[in-house]
Amino acid sequence: MQISYCDSCGMRISPDDIDSGAALQESAIGSFCAKCAPSRRAAQAPARLPARQTPSGTRAPRVATAAAPRQNQGPQQKAKKDVILIAAAAGVLALVFIVYLLRGKSEPESVTKSSDSPAIAAAPDAVKPIKPAENKPVVPLGTKPPEPIAKTPEATPAVVTAPAPKEEIDDIRLNYAKRKWTELRVQAERAATYTVRRQIIDFSASYKSLAIGKEADEFFKRLAPVDPPLPEPTAIFADYHRDFKPDAPAPGWRYLWNQAEIGVSNQYGPLVWSAKKYAYCPNAEGYPNAPPAGYLHLDPGGGHPGSGIGQRPEIKFDRFGIAAYTLQAGQNGKMAILGMVSRNDRVNNGTLELRIYVNDNQKLVKQVEFKKTYEPLEFAINFNALKESDNIFVCVGPDKDDGCDTFSLDFSLYSIP
Repeated sequence: MQISYCDSCGMRISPDDIDSGAALQESAIGSFCAKCAPSRRAAQAPARLPARQTPSGTRAPRVATAAAPRQNQGPQQKAKKDVILIAAAAGVLALVFIVYLLRGKSEPESVTKSSDSPAIAAAPDAVKPIKPAENKPVVPLGTKPPEPIAKTPEATPAVVTAPAPKEEIDDIRLNYAKRKWTELRVQAERAATYTVRRQIIDFSASYKSLAIGKEADEFFKRLAPVDPPLPEPTAIFADYHRDFKPDAPAPGWRYLWNQAEIGVSNQYGPLVWSAKKYAYCPNAEGYPNAPPAGYLHLDPGGGHPGSGIGQRPEIKFDRFGIAAYTLQAGQNGKMAILGMVSRNDRVNNGTLELRIYVNDNQKLVKQVEFKKTYEPLEFAINFNALKESDNIFVCVGPDKDDGCDTFSLDFSLYSIP
């Protein structure tokens, strides 16, 4: 059963009135109840009258009558209008939101808040706001959205080590100086060797601004003087390590070995440079050489002696490595030699022999046993007045056996007052 309402008064039309014809229900003009139907029929009556004949025999045009205004609207019409308004408001909101998204959160230029926008202002309460996209802020119309905050990747914080306070650095330096000075003082009280004396001089110069440096300087002044005295740097005119040159010796220097008895300089043979060994050897073509030369060589830090008389019956003389210096023009008067020799092998016991000559005059002969304790041998000789062209020979031999006899050698020749 169809339920109808009067388009004029909004009252429900009874099916009986429709069946009896009391009510009016036409699709062209609408539905009217039994009370309103007569007035509606009367209003429509002129439109249904036959057209009058004009004197000329033509049909007169119909006079269109305006439809009576509707006084009231039924519930269905109101509901339709509400739905239309709601849909329009929702569409406008959706359009505004889409424009906002497409413009990248920039301020809408064409949408402004105005009292002339009834569709927006009169949106019913039943309309639910569109849920904004995730992480997108809701911005009221007519206001500028906030600028997006750029996210920067989290950087691993750098580990910054604060510099140590100056006081702490000074404490570390002072503690080291105290330990070093304690060791030097003990060595000097046991044996004030040239090496220890030189170390005390260097220590006092390094820590002269500290009280401990001044203490070392005063301690050195109380030591018994030595003869020869320690060299002043400007007084050194020849130094084995400083003056060592490859390919060819520096002026005044020669590197030799004894082919007969040691101490007879006219029987010394020259050593020649070997690039392969980086040393001066008896034969540059091969190393080691056949006995009695064997492993004999001299290099910037020392060298190795030749064969010894205890190794083969046919060997009659120990073979020495000889560093020779000839005094040059202007080098005369009082002078001294100061140096050190040590056997590098700290595992196997053995001995070396050190000899020093001025021309063929022997000045020093020492056979020193180098045990596992490893104590280098210092040597210092105060020469009387020497003259130009005198020769000083520093000779290191195997002391009968050259097994594991690699040695370190350094010495200086210097003038003294």
